[in-house]
This record gives sequence, structure tokens and C-alpha cells, in this order.
Amino acid sequence: MKVQKKTNPLVEIQLAEMGQISLSIAIGNAQFGGNQVKFTDSDQIFHKGDVNNLALGEADSLRGRTLEIITNVLDINPGTNNIIVTDYFSGGSPGQIVTTDTVSNSGDICSITATYKFK
Repeated sequence: MKVQKKTNPLVEIQLAEMGQISLSIAIGNAQFGGNQVKFTDSDQIFHKGDVNNLALGEADSLRGRTLEIITNVLDINPGTNNIIVTDYFSGGSPGQIVTTDTVSNSGDICSITATYKFK
């Protein structure tokens, strides 16, 4: 089992004027994975595991902060080695960011680091 690392460039998320901002993460292609969500200005991990409508905070409290997401995808689908991860932000634009990659062999892991700065 090989671990392949991918680091995405920083993406700026323009927040709505007000309201709760939430995050969902979808792992596609019938693959399996988990996530670690952390704000870069804290040593504490904000959330681990599945992410579905995770409340990140009010728009005003998030402006200027940076969120780091590490998604580890285990290739369990024997039909494809393609990896797809979609990060969805409610209350932010862009509202979805898609990352694709391919692992070399079935059973390999793709570790994706995505960083988002809230504006």
C-alpha cells in the first residue's frame, strides 16, 4: 500500500455577509476515506471523520481565518483507481471545490491537503 500525497493551492472563499458557514465533504467513485479539519491559527483539531454539514461558525468570526482539510482516500473500488473529493461550503463562494487524482494500484491511499482562506 503506497501513500500518494497531493497539496492543492490555497483557495479564497468569499463569505456571505452574515450567517452560519458549514462544510460537507464527499468522496466519490465508491472509494472510502476520512477527514481532518483544522484552523491554522489553532493547534486543536476542529473535527475528524465524516464531514456532513459541519458548522464552522458565523461568517463574521471566520473572515481572515484559514482552514486546512486533510482528506485520506483509500482506493477500495476494483473498477477504478480514480479519486475525487468535493468540498462544499454553504454560505461561501466558490460553493464547491473538486479535487481529482489517480493512485497507481488498488489499495493505495491518496492524501489530499486543501487550504481555504475566508474573505
